[in-house]
Amino acid sequence: PNEVTEDLNKRVSIVGLSGNFVSVTIGRQYTPYHNVQIAIDLAGNLNATPGYVVNNHNFNGGRASNAVNYQSPSFGGFTAAAQVGAGGATSASETVVTGGAQAEGKSFGLSGIYAAGPLVAGLAYNDVTNPNATLVGYGPITGTPAIATVGFGAGSSEVKVWAAGASYDFTVVKASLAYSRLTDTKSAAGVSELTSNGYNFSVAAPFGATTLVANLGRATVKQDSSATDGTITGFQLMANYSLSKRTTAYAVYGNAKLDLNGSEASKRPSTAV
Repeated sequence: PNEVTEDLNKRVSIVGLSGNFVSVTIGRQYTPYHNVQIAIDLAGNLNATPGYVVNNHNFNGGRASNAVNYQSPSFGGFTAAAQVGAGGATSASETVVTGGAQAEGKSFGLSGIYAAGPLVAGLAYNDVTNPNATLVGYGPITGTPAIATVGFGAGSSEVKVWAAGASYDFTVVKASLAYSRLTDTKSAAGVSELTSNGYNFSVAAPFGATTLVANLGRATVKQDSSATDGTITGFQLMANYSLSKRTTAYAVYGNAKLDLNGSEASKRPSTAV
């Protein structure tokens, strides 16, 4: 089958086994990096509304194809995960990798998460080799004009990300701080490394069934060979209302501004319900 257009599931599709000492899953699934970000996210599933800038280091929607994931049991609140992903075929028509070529988007990831009492903290690393496609970019949050020369993963031999963060529940309010760093090594001669750093600070205050959330974020992206030096700043204001254990109504306002090479390139407000 065409592995690009005919995936069984473009989101998450897994099979697995679990026991007292191990959980192993196989298929298309969330990466360790994504799971660390989710663990400390107060806004809800790393929403993509403008203003939540640190989310844009999340490869391919935070998922790895043809991946094997090991999840440890909890040791006093600490869990660890390791994942290896074979990626997809090297073109839309191939079902196997031919000629000794490396599979598109081959990945490796590790994470550790501590969650006990009011504290949640996590650290993660993800590596994708020969992605052969744009993994992620800043277009979704900066709008038009975006950083046209920047596509994390396009023409790359390797893309690496680190993430670290923590949240703490003070009872009347929760607070979290997340950091992520991306390094994109380009394969073409004369094309320099692309680097990006992102930070996000969030607070959430519950009032009965309603939770109010505020996010403040900043990210940088830099590449010398394309004369790209950008800074994205953004904020969000959000209200979540719990209708039931499985259903939540929400409204969010976000605003992101892109400064490119010393000048304002775009400003993008947005709302979502």
